[in-house]
Amino acid sequence: LVPFDRIVVNLIDQESETFRNTYVAGMHVQFRQPGEIKPLANTTVGVAVRTQQTFFCKAQSLEELPPDMQELADFFKAGLRALICVPLFSNDRIIGALTLASADANAYTDSRVALAENVASQIAGAIANSQLHANILEAEKALRESDETARRLADENAVLAKIGRIISSSLDIGDVYERFAEEVRKLVPFDRVAINLVNLEESMYLNAYVTGAHVTSRQPGIITPLANTITGEIVRTREKFVCQARSLDDLPSNLPGMVDVFNAGLRTFICVPLISNDRIIGTLAFTSIDVNAYSESHVTLAENVATQIAGAIANSQLHANILKTEEALSQSERRYRHMVEEASDVVCTLDSEGYFTYINPPGRSLTGYTQDELIGRHFTYLLSPDWRKRVEIFYARQLLRRIPETLLEFTITTKSGERIWLEQTATLLIVGDEIAGFQLIGRDVTKRKHIEEEREKLITELQEAAAKINTLSGMLPICASCKKIRDDTGYWSQIEEYIQAHSEAEFSHGICPDCVLRLYPELYLKTRHVDN
Repeated sequence: LVPFDRIVVNLIDQESETFRNTYVAGMHVQFRQPGEIKPLANTTVGVAVRTQQTFFCKAQSLEELPPDMQELADFFKAGLRALICVPLFSNDRIIGALTLASADANAYTDSRVALAENVASQIAGAIANSQLHANILEAEKALRESDETARRLADENAVLAKIGRIISSSLDIGDVYERFAEEVRKLVPFDRVAINLVNLEESMYLNAYVTGAHVTSRQPGIITPLANTITGEIVRTREKFVCQARSLDDLPSNLPGMVDVFNAGLRTFICVPLISNDRIIGTLAFTSIDVNAYSESHVTLAENVATQIAGAIANSQLHANILKTEEALSQSERRYRHMVEEASDVVCTLDSEGYFTYINPPGRSLTGYTQDELIGRHFTYLLSPDWRKRVEIFYARQLLRRIPETLLEFTITTKSGERIWLEQTATLLIVGDEIAGFQLIGRDVTKRKHIEEEREKLITELQEAAAKINTLSGMLPICASCKKIRDDTGYWSQIEEYIQAHSEAEFSHGICPDCVLRLYPELYLKTRHVDN
């Protein structure tokens, strides 16, 4: 995970303000050997402890080092050029530091610093257990003076170790919770024990795992607001909560949720925080019907149990969240695939080179090809020859310019040879910064195109007819005597013949009264006589 030429686990003594180079591997550094005890002042470990943050330094020359930190000069003289010092937290307190050093000044990027911090979080509990083991050894040494005390410490730590193995043996805590409870009872007596998991974003907590006395409002799976609860108080203060109550009057007035627990017959309460990676993830709660059930040593043991199991609880939560995410993604994928498979439009995907990776049933039905016939073929395989070059250039431009979405109409040729118009939306599929391919959604618009062609043809015909009619609106040469009209070839035609030839008009012949008088006077007079 993190390269190094020297790695050290330093354990601190807050009372004496010193640290010990407890575990060392890698390059030799003078005055920094295993077992040596150094003051915290003006050291990388001291800075990490004081700031409670990771200390990072790199240098190509001595002049680049802080002048007040001789320790770094010792590292530099040994050939080391980059150093990370990460504080080790256990049970919300610093117990030491993890120091990594490299001869390469550029060995540690931000991501590697983050990995070093993750490693520190992962091992802090084990380091604390190691210190606990050291205490056991000290207890064994004191066995001559107090065999009974030493035996109790050994038994307690053996039980703690077994609890750690049980709780870490499964990512589903529910599978091992009863076994866990049996072992915990050897350290802390209880009539009810529960693990509550908090959701800080929603200010709620879940009664995740429960065994023992029945409390109606605190059953497994029940979600409760953090406000005015013991768990909420611990989240706020990051401190343990201990309470003994002989009557309701002994209960804190700001924690009304304790009334239900009291009414269930429980009289003594210990609730300690579960802290992982310096973050409260939940609480471990013990309750007993005996008002005098818990001593100070029981409280300490409860805190030790919480420290032992917090990492496993956090891993279990992470595992559960991963499973939920995977299930949600799986459901989303199934819904999307169903939608695509049942869609009326053609849906297909191409890789970044333009080869088919998927085509839905409507696409296969439209083209006449099976999925096996199309998968692995280039998309140009379906294009009509006269469109192939234009479409290739169009999508190459979209790819080069990283245009998110385009719309294009073109023709394809089906397996049977039929030519079909397709209206297609092409969307770039981008993973990270890389273009993974295209998603294509197409629609058969052949009927629409035929209608458009018929419309264009009709418009053209109407425009031609209008053009013919419009010739009658220009200047017409007409004989002043006989009223014949001369056409473009110089031929003189009767006016009615000319109009009929250049328009849709038709003529029916009759005779007006003036012409009747001039041409047929007798008939005119006879008609006038009849009218009178």
